[in-house]
Amino acid sequence: MGVEPLKLVSLNVKGISKFHKRKTIYTWCQKKNADFSLLQEIHSKEEIETQWKNEWGAEIIVSHGSSNSRGVACAS
Repeated sequence: MGVEPLKLVSLNVKGISKFHKRKTIYTWCQKKNADFSLLQEIHSKEEIETQWKNEWGAEIIVSHGSSNSRGVACAS
């Protein structure tokens, strides 16, 4: 039985509230063909989570963080 390698990409996005930047980041991650994309400092709020999930087009898990911690996302 072989073990398949797991491909991850990780990126500090320094905020993705602007649609153009978000789309660029999503496209870049998808082109990397990674199993998981890890995004730091997404600067998100709960009310936009559904919109971002729809834009991504795949599973995305978001932690919105706090005033000192500006949120992370893990997408497949």
